[in-house]
Amino acid sequence: MSIIIPRRERLLQPPADPPDWSIGIDPGEHAGGIAVLRGRDVHLVGWWSRGRNGLSGVALVEGASAPLLVRSESLYGLLGAIGAGSRRGGRVAVALEHVRHLPGKANTEVLIESAGYVRCWLDVVGLPAPERPSSRRWRADVLGVSESSGAKSCGDAALAAYADDPAPGAREVVRCGLGTKPAGRPSEHGAEAVAMALWVAGYRL
Repeated sequence: MSIIIPRRERLLQPPADPPDWSIGIDPGEHAGGIAVLRGRDVHLVGWWSRGRNGLSGVALVEGASAPLLVRSESLYGLLGAIGAGSRRGGRVAVALEHVRHLPGKANTEVLIESAGYVRCWLDVVGLPAPERPSSRRWRADVLGVSESSGAKSCGDAALAAYADDPAPGAREVVRCGLGTKPAGRPSEHGAEAVAMALWVAGYRL
C-alpha cells in the first residue's frame, strides 16, 4: 500500500506597492537568463549558453508566435537582442544576481565579466541600477529552497514554481501565481530569472 505524504502549500504574497515592471537577470558562467515581468504577468523570458562560436540564446515573448533565436559573440550583444523593448515606461526595478567567489572554483572571472556586460547594457538602455541579491537570498525569499540542496534541486524548484507545479521530492508546493506567460517552457536559468524578477518586485513567501 502506497503512502501519500501531503505537501504544505505556500503562496507568494504581493508587495504593497509593486513597480510597473520588474527585471531579473542571472549573468551565469556558462549559461544565464533574463526575465521581464509586468506584475505577475511574464512579458519575456530568455536564456543563453556559451559555445565555441560565441553565445546562443532563446527568448519567449508575450504575444509572439514562435521563440526568438539569437546568436552573438558577446553577452552585451545578446542582451540587446533578447531584452529589446524590456522597458515600457513607468517604474522599473531590476535584480542582477550578486557575484561571489566560491572557494575551490575558478569561475569568478567569468562571472565578473558577465555581470559587467549586464551593467553596461542596463546603463545604455536607460534602466535603473540593479539590486544585487545573493542567490541564497532570493531563492529563500521566493522559492523557499536552500542552496545546500544542490544546483539541480534549486533549478527544479524554479521550473516547478514557474509552472505552478510541485517540485520533485519537495515537501511543500510554492505557488507563485504567475498570470499570462509566453508559449513554451523556459530553461532553468530562465525560470530562475523569473523568480529574481518577482523578488525585486517585492513578492515574498
